[in-house]
Amino acid sequence: RKVLLFVGRLARRKGVKEFLERSFPKVVAEVPEVCFAIVGENPTESMIHRDDVMGELRGIVREMRLENHVRLLGWLDSNDLAKIHRASDLLVLPVLSIKDDVEGFGIVILEAAAAGRPAVATRVGGIPHAIEDGKTGVLVEPGDYQLLSRAIINLLQNDQARLALGQHAQKRAREEFSWEFIIRKHESVLDSLMAMEAP
Repeated sequence: RKVLLFVGRLARRKGVKEFLERSFPKVVAEVPEVCFAIVGENPTESMIHRDDVMGELRGIVREMRLENHVRLLGWLDSNDLAKIHRASDLLVLPVLSIKDDVEGFGIVILEAAAAGRPAVATRVGGIPHAIEDGKTGVLVEPGDYQLLSRAIINLLQNDQARLALGQHAQKRAREEFSWEFIIRKHESVLDSLMAMEAP
């Protein structure tokens, strides 16, 4: 089966509910062997996110009869998370643009990239810094569920294109986001600052 993966807290802005309702049925219609694995839980420790998104997702899965296509996996430890990234074909991050609730950099995109998996995500917050559009994944505008569905379908149906994006994503993750690279960048900044302070 083709495995589409979401990883993250089930905060409202992540857009999983809307994706499940408005995009995923189109994906199932064209890729009937697809399975959407959702890793994450409601952010119970959050001071601002109090919605029961997990409960809503369970209800949508029942109502839309998607039981054969959706797996709600809850939280996974780092070992199991690494395994599911490797078992997946494509990451989706369908984040919504919500005022006063900004999406950060998108570390989960780099985690997928480290496993050689590309991502399809919305152009929101810091996500465009984590994806090179057309090279390591695909970016779409938030709310464009037609284009989101089409991008996912195209990649799930085209193994060669998906694997090429994944290979480039993995190379970029290793070269630009490894600890070695980050240390070198910090050392370079510190050297520059010290040179400016030298008499």
